[in-house]
Amino acid sequence: MELGRSRPQRLTAISKVLTKTTDLPDSLLGVASSGVIWIDRDGAGHGWFIDPSPADENAFGASGSHTIGDRIDLLTVVVHELGHLLGFDHSEDSVMGETLEPGTRKMPEPSGFAVAANADDKGSLTIILGTTNLPSATITEGGTIK
Repeated sequence: MELGRSRPQRLTAISKVLTKTTDLPDSLLGVASSGVIWIDRDGAGHGWFIDPSPADENAFGASGSHTIGDRIDLLTVVVHELGHLLGFDHSEDSVMGETLEPGTRKMPEPSGFAVAANADDKGSLTIILGTTNLPSATITEGGTIK
């Protein structure tokens, strides 16, 4: 993606992104490249935490809770990789941080930007990114972003 694009053009570009799972090398959790978000099949050996109520911040709990354990938060990884597709580089102490500790959730907080998520009873995760004046993008179980 060209960083010179406007925000609406970037959101339009991610509407064509596919998500795929693979066995990524070493401790890589996800990689965004050429319109595809690659997610490591087992969270770099930690396993994935898929939050049944991702819109409820209180339900995530404290790092290391028995629900989360030492698993990796899938929502944080997907939002991080979408951030790269939107043109964001790594930055410390944010969802765009270069590393993610097991049992940790990080979400973006720039003004005017929102992330909403919902999980259904079939294990499907939907993530909606948007702002008050831009279209949203939704990741669905089939690996497409609408």
